[in-house]
Amino acid sequence: MARTFRAAATVTVERDIEDVFAYLAAVTTMDDWVKGVSETRHTGGTPGEVGATYAYRYRSAGTTRSMEMTVEAVERPTRLVIGVPDGSLAFTSEITLEAVDGGTRVTNAIDATVTGRGLALLTAVAPPLVRWLATREMTGELEQLKSNLEDEEIAVADDRRRRESTAAA
Repeated sequence: MARTFRAAATVTVERDIEDVFAYLAAVTTMDDWVKGVSETRHTGGTPGEVGATYAYRYRSAGTTRSMEMTVEAVERPTRLVIGVPDGSLAFTSEITLEAVDGGTRVTNAIDATVTGRGLALLTAVAPPLVRWLATREMTGELEQLKSNLEDEEIAVADDRRRRESTAAA
């Protein structure tokens, strides 16, 4: 039986909204800030644009599996929506950005459908706990995003990687 939940987290990054959006729209940078994600590679469409697809590896609860995601919406530089359509936890991640004094407010909100037995059962009997756990994990990921973007050496390397990725496409 499928169960759904929504969770969100927000962080303020001391970087220009255009820089933050470019980092997020590169998508392959998820390896550097999303817990459990690795080996993200572009597999189709124009990188960072609607319809672009990516394959990646996801490690959770001691198991690593191959997954896919698709860019579903792009509104530069304020909104990026990525969908993960399959697996025991299918979800849509809507990342919104807002220019604020001193940087960019980034909010990641997910709408998830759980089909895996254990998590679906937990979602059915303790939805506040599932939302709390998801929000805690997302907050940690956004703090890592903030750290990456505010660390000048990492930011320069990421800028170079995004330019190389765009040139190869």
